[in-house]
Amino acid sequence: MGSRTTDDSRPLRVAIVGGGIGGVLLAIGLQKHAHIDYQLYEAAPSFGEVGLGVALGPNAQHALGLIDPRARAVLDRLGLTNMWESHMLDFVIYKCAYGPRADETICTQKAEVPIRTVHRARLLEGLVELMADRSRCHFTKRLATISQPGSGRGPYTLHFADGSTAKADVVLGADGVHSAVRKYVLGEDHLALQPQFSGAVAYRGVIPMERVVARLGEEVAQNTYCHFGAGVLTLAYPIEQGKLVNFVCIDVARGGEVGEQWIWRTKIDEIREKVKGFSDAVQGVVDLLDTPDLMAWAMFHHVLAPAYNKGSVAVMGDGAHSMTPFQGAGAGQAVEDALVLVTLFGHVRDVATAPRALAAYDQVRRPRKQRATETSLEVGRLVTFLDPDVGDDLGKIREELDTRMHWIWNSDLTAQNEAVVRLFKESL
Repeated sequence: MGSRTTDDSRPLRVAIVGGGIGGVLLAIGLQKHAHIDYQLYEAAPSFGEVGLGVALGPNAQHALGLIDPRARAVLDRLGLTNMWESHMLDFVIYKCAYGPRADETICTQKAEVPIRTVHRARLLEGLVELMADRSRCHFTKRLATISQPGSGRGPYTLHFADGSTAKADVVLGADGVHSAVRKYVLGEDHLALQPQFSGAVAYRGVIPMERVVARLGEEVAQNTYCHFGAGVLTLAYPIEQGKLVNFVCIDVARGGEVGEQWIWRTKIDEIREKVKGFSDAVQGVVDLLDTPDLMAWAMFHHVLAPAYNKGSVAVMGDGAHSMTPFQGAGAGQAVEDALVLVTLFGHVRDVATAPRALAAYDQVRRPRKQRATETSLEVGRLVTFLDPDVGDDLGKIREELDTRMHWIWNSDLTAQNEAVVRLFKESL
């Protein structure tokens, strides 16, 4: 079960940096490969996810099943679809919330299978149960730097903030938007290293279903709705088996500077002024978010990076390219990253060929992820009347929204796997 290296025969040592959903999916997939010795390093004292709800479309659901059918089963068990049969295949129901056509449904995006929404923490808990050997998981290991002998040969050394180190032949960074692995890949001074403030700020909350029904009615509470107007949108969908509703109100046009602070405690007055004149549905969302522990989240994204790997070190998920949530595609792209890497490393049995495998990963995944990043920004501007070519023309907005998710949802993931393996093998 060994992998031939320059000095002996042993398994290929793979370090996974980050124990969020992406990192755990990598571990679940790599544990199927007997020639891989993976170790997972997480900065926190235990597994945990930052954030509230997440939506996974057809592509993400299919990718989960290809990584491990049990992972798809976890989502099917914990995830929730729209609760009304008539909305089962609706991804998002877009309603105008401003002006003379307020409360009019402008577009309903349809998918071939139901979208599943789930609390991030619950999904991670379910996936962790699929890991066969928890002794491979190491906590309170915040990565500081990565080094390699000056010759460029030999294993990488991971240096952690607690002073400890670890060796690996391959390093896969699933360490989020402020990725330390990304710093190694791009270099400390690269313009694309640090995430940039997108100009949007989100106000998030999880509200008991009965309160939402009382304020907004059953249909809006129990299905996925986006209400939008000038500069602001709200999104709501049920989670936790219909017991809770995940709410977000996004000030797309806030702008300004936020410094390094990206989450702060706030009061609802910060957003209430922005939604004067909006529909009752938006006012209701704002009222429901008015809680003592309301937090504002500055929304960051990365400048397009020129590469996702350097040698045998690569980034995935938000570490490769964080994106705004306006298409609900970020988590799905992280799942696709994990699928491609798991597939590739089923074929990598020699330390010397790992850089070529990761170059193939970069070649296949980077264009798709970067397109998802750019089109997500477009949607945010589109539905808040900030697109200069569309403005508040609801007919044009409908045309733009109607089928724009199809290229993400309907991509042939098996063909993507075959393409990356073919590129790798052609490079040998």
